[in-house]
Amino acid sequence: MKQSFLLISLVVLALAACAPTPKQEKSELPLASTKELPALDISDYKSWTKATKEPHLTNGEILMSCVAMEPAPYDPHTPVPDGFDKPVVFKSEQGEKELYRYAYIHIYVNPTGEASLLKDAKPNFPEGSIIVKERHSSWESKTADYITVMRKLPAGTKPETGDWQYLVYAQDAKTELKKHNLPDCMSCHAQWKETDYVSREYLTKEQLAVLK
Repeated sequence: MKQSFLLISLVVLALAACAPTPKQEKSELPLASTKELPALDISDYKSWTKATKEPHLTNGEILMSCVAMEPAPYDPHTPVPDGFDKPVVFKSEQGEKELYRYAYIHIYVNPTGEASLLKDAKPNFPEGSIIVKERHSSWESKTADYITVMRKLPAGTKPETGDWQYLVYAQDAKTELKKHNLPDCMSCHAQWKETDYVSREYLTKEQLAVLK
């Protein structure tokens, strides 16, 4: 009897060893999205709201940190405020050139970001907001030297930049320039964290007065 029981036990164990192992369900963990951001089309930005009432004089050295660019030459038609009128001599293969460290900018904002830029004292720009900054060498200039762009991404996409994407385009607003310094963009805009990383130094006193 004991031998029969032992034989039956061995057979059961052998069958159990040969039985297929139940397939374990793979743990489905959320994966980081590898989908590229949609292409940006700013070809119609000139039809957007223009935030600058006139060309805004600003620090050319700061603008040069966006992309390799020389400061604008002195423009005798526009009075230069204190702090901007110190010439700097640049040397090149063509010789020496005396230039001034300032430039002019024009700002445009798309309909999505218009209210945040021009009405909110402490804005929180919605996804899809786009701000375009044209950099010009003179007051009379009709063609930008280059264009910088800020685009607000979906929440959580780039928390280290406040979910802003920074880009630099040629004057055609189509050709993206690769020689730009995004870390400089982010470090510079960090000072405006309270206004969602957006500077509004170009707004007039009348425009600032209506912010709520």
